[in-house]
Amino acid sequence: MTAPNPTPTPAGPTPAKPRFRIPDFDSRQITVGVLAGLSYLLFVAIPTALIPNPVFGREIPPTWWSWPSLIVTTVLVAALTPGDAAVFEPRPAAIPRGTAAKSAAVGASLSGIV
Repeated sequence: MTAPNPTPTPAGPTPAKPRFRIPDFDSRQITVGVLAGLSYLLFVAIPTALIPNPVFGREIPPTWWSWPSLIVTTVLVAALTPGDAAVFEPRPAAIPRGTAAKSAAVGASLSGIV
């Protein structure tokens, strides 16, 4: 005797649902993304003298691909940062109170900058 034929299953795993989409972001996350992108642009463009300034200078002109590559990476930073802000959003019940909590928050912010 043979066992009954089981119901066929689809080949491969079920495709995962996208984790983040732009419409899912609230105004705070969009603001974080835009500010992160602008900060990155200034953080890179000023020392490399793509934005002329009195502190940093160039002896040779920038290459033709300097601005396009800077804009692409700026857009990527601006697009990826709100997702990080969504993942690390604190829960109201999990926020500790007191001096230790403030020190931890300052340390976490500084480590994120560095």
